Amino acid sequence: MELSSRARLAYARLYQQYNDIDVFVEDSTYTGVYEKIINRILGGRAKVSRVTPLGPRAVVEATAKADTGPHHRPRLYIVDGDLDLLSRARSEKIKNLYRLNVYSLENLLIDIDAIKNYTRFSCPSLDEKTCNSRCDIDNLFRDMQNHLLPYIVALAIARRLSLDGRVSAINPPSVGHIVRGKKIGPSASLIRLRLREIVHAAILKSGREKYLIAKRIVIKNLRRKGQNVITFAPGKLFALAYVNERVGLAGGVTLPQKAMVSYLAEQASLQNDRGFRAVLKRTAKGVVNRPGI
Repeated sequence: MELSSRARLAYARLYQQYNDIDVFVEDSTYTGVYEKIINRILGGRAKVSRVTPLGPRAVVEATAKADTGPHHRPRLYIVDGDLDLLSRARSEKIKNLYRLNVYSLENLLIDIDAIKNYTRFSCPSLDEKTCNSRCDIDNLFRDMQNHLLPYIVALAIARRLSLDGRVSAINPPSVGHIVRGKKIGPSASLIRLRLREIVHAAILKSGREKYLIAKRIVIKNLRRKGQNVITFAPGKLFALAYVNERVGLAGGVTLPQKAMVSYLAEQASLQNDRGFRAVLKRTAKGVVNRPGI
Protein backbone atom coordinates (compact mmCIF):
# COMPACT_ATOMS: atom_id res chain seq x y z
CA MET A 1 0.00 0.00 0.00
CA GLU A 2 1.38 3.41 -1.06
CA LEU A 3 1.52 5.90 1.80
CA SER A 4 1.00 9.63 1.45
CA SER A 5 3.86 11.92 2.46
CA ARG A 6 1.85 12.93 5.54
CA ALA A 7 1.44 9.28 6.52
CA ARG A 8 5.14 8.67 5.95
CA LEU A 9 6.02 11.53 8.26
CA ALA A 10 3.86 9.94 10.93
CA TYR A 11 5.46 6.57 10.17
CA ALA A 12 8.88 8.13 10.69
CA ARG A 13 7.94 9.03 14.26
CA LEU A 14 7.75 5.32 15.07
CA TYR A 15 11.48 5.05 14.38
CA GLN A 16 12.59 8.06 16.36
CA GLN A 17 13.82 5.84 19.17
CA TYR A 18 16.26 4.23 16.68
CA ASN A 19 17.42 7.48 15.03
CA ASP A 20 19.43 10.39 16.37
CA ILE A 21 18.57 12.38 13.24
CA ASP A 22 15.32 12.19 11.29
CA VAL A 23 16.26 11.92 7.61
CA PHE A 24 13.83 12.21 4.69
CA VAL A 25 14.66 11.35 1.07
CA GLU A 26 12.83 11.04 -2.24
CA ASP A 27 12.06 7.38 -2.96
CA SER A 28 12.49 4.01 -1.32
CA THR A 29 14.87 2.46 -3.88
CA TYR A 30 18.02 3.13 -1.88
CA THR A 31 16.93 3.87 1.67
CA GLY A 32 19.30 1.16 2.93
CA VAL A 33 22.14 2.64 0.89
CA TYR A 34 21.45 6.09 2.31
CA GLU A 35 21.64 4.59 5.80
CA LYS A 36 25.04 3.03 5.02
CA ILE A 37 26.42 6.25 3.57
CA ILE A 38 25.12 8.49 6.34
CA ASN A 39 26.43 6.29 9.14
CA ARG A 40 29.81 5.94 7.43
CA ILE A 41 30.10 9.73 7.21
CA LEU A 42 28.89 10.29 10.78
CA GLY A 43 31.43 7.79 12.09
CA GLY A 44 29.63 7.28 15.40
CA ARG A 45 28.82 10.96 16.05
CA ALA A 46 25.16 10.00 15.65
CA LYS A 47 23.15 7.09 14.29
CA VAL A 48 20.49 6.82 11.60
CA SER A 49 18.84 3.40 11.50
CA ARG A 50 15.96 4.29 9.21
CA VAL A 51 15.51 7.01 6.61
CA THR A 52 12.02 7.91 5.42
CA PRO A 53 11.14 8.22 1.71
CA LEU A 54 8.53 10.90 0.97
CA GLY A 55 8.12 10.69 -2.79
CA PRO A 56 9.16 12.91 -5.71
CA ARG A 57 11.61 15.75 -5.27
CA ALA A 58 8.90 18.41 -5.36
CA VAL A 59 7.11 16.66 -2.48
CA VAL A 60 10.28 16.52 -0.35
CA GLU A 61 10.98 20.21 -1.00
CA ALA A 62 7.38 21.22 -0.23
CA THR A 63 7.37 19.14 2.95
CA ALA A 64 10.65 20.67 4.11
CA LYS A 65 9.36 24.16 3.35
CA ALA A 66 6.18 23.54 5.34
CA ASP A 67 8.12 22.06 8.27
CA THR A 68 8.51 25.27 10.24
CA GLY A 69 7.50 24.11 13.72
CA PRO A 70 9.93 23.77 16.61
CA HIS A 71 11.65 20.39 16.92
CA HIS A 72 13.56 18.82 19.76
CA ARG A 73 15.39 16.54 17.34
CA PRO A 74 17.61 17.39 14.36
CA ARG A 75 16.15 16.56 10.97
CA LEU A 76 17.36 16.69 7.40
CA TYR A 77 15.56 16.53 4.04
CA ILE A 78 17.68 15.37 1.07
CA VAL A 79 16.96 15.68 -2.67
CA ASP A 80 18.99 14.95 -5.80
CA GLY A 81 20.88 17.72 -7.55
CA ASP A 82 19.60 16.71 -11.00
CA LEU A 83 20.30 18.85 -14.08
CA ASP A 84 19.41 21.87 -11.94
CA LEU A 85 23.03 21.80 -10.76
CA LEU A 86 23.91 23.27 -14.13
CA SER A 87 20.68 24.75 -15.44
CA ARG A 88 19.72 26.91 -12.47
CA ALA A 89 21.77 29.82 -11.19
CA ARG A 90 20.05 29.83 -7.80
CA SER A 91 17.68 27.64 -5.79
CA GLU A 92 15.36 28.69 -3.01
CA LYS A 93 16.93 28.18 0.39
CA ILE A 94 14.83 25.98 2.64
CA LYS A 95 15.74 25.24 6.21
CA ASN A 96 16.83 21.64 6.85
CA LEU A 97 16.82 20.86 3.11
CA TYR A 98 20.02 19.70 1.40
CA ARG A 99 20.23 19.46 -2.38
CA LEU A 100 23.02 17.09 -3.33
CA ASN A 101 25.92 18.72 -5.19
CA VAL A 102 25.93 15.70 -7.50
CA TYR A 103 23.26 14.50 -9.90
CA SER A 104 21.89 11.80 -7.61
CA LEU A 105 22.72 9.35 -4.83
CA GLU A 106 24.54 7.04 -7.23
CA ASN A 107 26.99 9.82 -8.09
CA LEU A 108 28.07 10.00 -4.45
CA LEU A 109 29.47 6.48 -4.87
CA ILE A 110 31.36 6.82 -8.12
CA ASP A 111 35.06 6.88 -7.42
CA ILE A 112 37.51 5.16 -9.70
CA ASP A 113 39.25 3.03 -7.07
CA ALA A 114 35.92 1.69 -5.76
CA ILE A 115 34.77 1.01 -9.33
CA LYS A 116 37.97 -0.95 -10.03
CA ASN A 117 37.39 -2.98 -6.85
CA TYR A 118 33.90 -3.71 -8.12
CA THR A 119 35.17 -4.97 -11.47
CA ARG A 120 37.61 -7.33 -9.73
CA PHE A 121 34.81 -8.51 -7.45
CA SER A 122 32.62 -9.17 -10.49
CA CYS A 123 35.35 -10.95 -12.48
CA PRO A 124 36.43 -13.71 -10.07
CA SER A 125 38.08 -15.82 -12.78
CA LEU A 126 40.43 -13.01 -13.87
CA ASP A 127 43.67 -11.89 -12.27
CA GLU A 128 43.89 -8.21 -11.36
CA LYS A 129 46.01 -7.16 -14.33
CA THR A 130 43.77 -8.89 -16.86
CA CYS A 131 40.62 -7.51 -15.23
CA ASN A 132 41.99 -3.96 -15.26
CA SER A 133 43.03 -4.31 -18.89
CA ARG A 134 39.73 -5.70 -20.12
CA CYS A 135 37.49 -3.33 -18.17
CA ASP A 136 39.81 -0.31 -18.71
CA ILE A 137 38.07 1.95 -16.20
CA ASP A 138 40.62 4.77 -16.53
CA ASN A 139 39.93 5.08 -20.26
CA LEU A 140 36.17 4.92 -19.65
CA PHE A 141 36.24 7.93 -17.34
CA ARG A 142 38.51 9.85 -19.71
CA ASP A 143 36.01 9.27 -22.52
CA MET A 144 33.15 10.34 -20.28
CA GLN A 145 34.96 13.54 -19.32
CA ASN A 146 35.91 14.38 -22.91
CA HIS A 147 32.76 13.32 -24.75
CA LEU A 148 29.84 12.79 -22.37
CA LEU A 149 30.18 15.99 -20.35
CA PRO A 150 29.42 18.27 -23.34
CA TYR A 151 26.21 16.28 -23.91
CA ILE A 152 25.12 16.82 -20.30
CA VAL A 153 25.92 20.54 -20.63
CA ALA A 154 23.73 20.73 -23.74
CA LEU A 155 20.88 19.00 -21.91
CA ALA A 156 21.21 21.49 -19.06
CA ILE A 157 20.94 24.36 -21.54
CA ALA A 158 17.83 22.72 -22.96
CA ARG A 159 16.43 22.39 -19.43
CA ARG A 160 17.08 26.08 -18.75
CA LEU A 161 15.27 27.04 -21.95
CA SER A 162 12.35 24.73 -21.05
CA LEU A 163 12.71 22.55 -24.13
CA ASP A 164 10.58 19.44 -23.98
CA GLY A 165 10.09 16.29 -25.97
CA ARG A 166 12.57 13.77 -27.32
CA VAL A 167 15.33 16.21 -28.24
CA SER A 168 15.83 17.40 -24.66
CA ALA A 169 15.40 14.02 -22.95
CA ILE A 170 18.35 12.24 -21.38
CA ASN A 171 18.78 9.35 -23.79
CA PRO A 172 21.76 7.06 -23.00
CA PRO A 173 21.15 4.61 -25.90
CA SER A 174 21.37 7.47 -28.42
CA VAL A 175 24.98 8.25 -27.41
CA GLY A 176 26.30 4.80 -26.49
CA HIS A 177 29.39 3.19 -28.05
CA ILE A 178 28.45 -0.44 -28.74
CA VAL A 179 30.90 -3.35 -28.78
CA ARG A 180 29.52 -6.86 -29.33
CA GLY A 181 26.04 -5.69 -28.40
CA LYS A 182 27.09 -3.93 -25.18
CA LYS A 183 27.10 -0.18 -24.58
CA ILE A 184 30.50 0.24 -22.95
CA GLY A 185 30.91 4.02 -23.05
CA PRO A 186 29.98 7.23 -24.83
CA SER A 187 30.30 7.52 -28.59
CA ALA A 188 32.01 10.74 -29.68
CA SER A 189 30.38 10.68 -33.15
CA LEU A 190 26.86 10.03 -31.83
CA ILE A 191 27.27 12.75 -29.21
CA ARG A 192 28.25 15.24 -31.92
CA LEU A 193 25.01 14.43 -33.73
CA ARG A 194 22.97 14.89 -30.57
CA LEU A 195 24.70 18.19 -29.77
CA ARG A 196 23.81 19.60 -33.18
CA GLU A 197 20.23 18.44 -32.74
CA ILE A 198 19.87 20.00 -29.27
CA VAL A 199 21.49 23.30 -30.24
CA HIS A 200 19.34 23.57 -33.36
CA ALA A 201 16.15 22.91 -31.38
CA ALA A 202 17.17 25.38 -28.65
CA ILE A 203 17.87 28.19 -31.11
CA LEU A 204 14.72 27.43 -33.10
CA LYS A 205 12.57 27.67 -29.97
CA SER A 206 14.26 30.50 -28.05
CA GLY A 207 16.43 32.37 -30.53
CA ARG A 208 20.21 32.60 -30.70
CA GLU A 209 20.54 35.37 -28.11
CA LYS A 210 18.59 33.51 -25.41
CA TYR A 211 20.47 30.33 -26.27
CA LEU A 212 23.82 32.06 -25.79
CA ILE A 213 22.71 33.59 -22.48
CA ALA A 214 21.58 30.17 -21.23
CA LYS A 215 24.85 28.63 -22.39
CA ARG A 216 26.90 31.24 -20.51
CA ILE A 217 24.97 30.57 -17.29
CA VAL A 218 25.35 26.78 -17.59
CA ILE A 219 29.07 27.02 -18.38
CA LYS A 220 29.55 29.36 -15.42
CA ASN A 221 27.82 26.85 -13.13
CA LEU A 222 29.94 24.05 -14.59
CA ARG A 223 33.18 25.90 -13.88
CA ARG A 224 32.07 26.95 -10.42
CA LYS A 225 31.23 23.36 -9.47
CA GLY A 226 34.36 21.71 -10.85
CA GLN A 227 33.76 20.53 -14.43
CA ASN A 228 33.72 16.87 -13.41
CA VAL A 229 31.55 14.43 -15.34
CA ILE A 230 31.19 12.28 -12.22
CA THR A 231 29.26 15.15 -10.62
CA PHE A 232 26.85 15.95 -13.45
CA ALA A 233 26.12 12.85 -15.57
CA PRO A 234 23.36 10.63 -14.13
CA GLY A 235 25.37 7.83 -12.53
CA LYS A 236 22.81 5.09 -12.92
CA LEU A 237 22.28 5.82 -16.61
CA PHE A 238 25.89 6.24 -17.67
CA ALA A 239 28.90 5.37 -15.46
CA LEU A 240 27.36 2.44 -13.59
CA ALA A 241 25.64 1.07 -16.67
CA TYR A 242 28.85 1.33 -18.72
CA VAL A 243 30.88 -0.40 -16.00
CA ASN A 244 28.47 -3.32 -15.78
CA GLU A 245 28.52 -3.74 -19.56
CA ARG A 246 32.33 -3.75 -19.50
CA VAL A 247 32.28 -6.40 -16.80
CA GLY A 248 30.03 -8.56 -18.98
CA LEU A 249 32.25 -8.03 -22.01
CA ALA A 250 35.29 -9.04 -19.91
CA GLY A 251 33.61 -12.31 -19.01
CA GLY A 252 32.53 -11.32 -15.52
CA VAL A 253 29.20 -11.42 -13.73
CA THR A 254 26.82 -8.51 -14.36
CA LEU A 255 24.82 -7.85 -11.22
CA PRO A 256 21.58 -5.88 -10.83
CA GLN A 257 22.45 -2.24 -10.39
CA LYS A 258 20.95 -2.20 -6.88
CA ALA A 259 23.54 -4.78 -5.81
CA MET A 260 26.28 -2.78 -7.47
CA VAL A 261 25.24 0.40 -5.66
CA SER A 262 25.05 -1.42 -2.33
CA TYR A 263 28.59 -2.74 -2.86
CA LEU A 264 29.92 0.72 -3.71
CA ALA A 265 28.21 2.20 -0.64
CA GLU A 266 30.68 0.21 1.45
CA GLN A 267 33.73 0.83 -0.78
CA ALA A 268 33.55 4.40 -2.08
CA SER A 269 35.52 7.21 -0.46
CA LEU A 270 32.36 9.39 -0.25
CA GLN A 271 34.34 12.50 -1.18
CA ASN A 272 32.28 13.54 -4.22
CA ASP A 273 30.06 15.93 -2.24
CA ARG A 274 31.91 17.50 0.66
CA GLY A 275 28.95 19.74 1.37
CA PHE A 276 26.88 16.67 2.15
CA ARG A 277 29.51 15.45 4.60
CA ALA A 278 29.59 18.89 6.22
CA VAL A 279 25.82 19.24 6.58
CA LEU A 280 25.53 15.77 8.15
CA LYS A 281 28.22 16.53 10.71
CA ARG A 282 26.66 19.92 11.42
CA THR A 283 23.26 18.30 11.89
CA ALA A 284 24.78 15.70 14.22
CA LYS A 285 25.88 18.51 16.54
CA GLY A 286 22.22 19.00 17.40
CA VAL A 287 21.97 15.49 18.82
CA VAL A 288 21.59 15.50 22.59
CA ASN A 289 21.70 12.88 25.33
CA ARG A 290 23.60 10.30 23.31
CA PRO A 291 26.53 8.72 25.14
CA GLY A 292 29.87 9.55 23.61
CA ILE A 293 28.73 12.66 21.75
